[in-house]
Amino acid sequence: MQISAAKLKLSVRNSRVPEVIPKASGLAVTPQLARIVANRAAKQDQIDTAFLAEMDKLRLFYVSNVKKAMADAEQAGQQETAALFRSALSQAADNQAWVRSFGIDPKPPAPTLPKKESAVGGGKRGGP
Repeated sequence: MQISAAKLKLSVRNSRVPEVIPKASGLAVTPQLARIVANRAAKQDQIDTAFLAEMDKLRLFYVSNVKKAMADAEQAGQQETAALFRSALSQAADNQAWVRSFGIDPKPPAPTLPKKESAVGGGKRGGP
């Protein structure tokens, strides 16, 4: 198990583990290792979901402040400024697109190992 765990650690990319382990990968796939991979993939999904939920709270707060600033600008006759705020609102309309605007992948793909035969594990998303 030590050799397989070490090989699995080498497959980590961007702090993410593969969601499945192909039998042809060279890893000794024990039931325990398959369970670990499935659990880590599920944990990654939980982290992504929690992150997006928190970012959505921030986005909604941001949108509410931008709407107020836009209304204030329109009230003051500052149409160019109001147009900038309208553009900012448009860019913040979708949470995942808004997260991407910061250079962050909202749902980064898990790394993949070479697939030549059937795989074990339990991830939901496919790799790149």
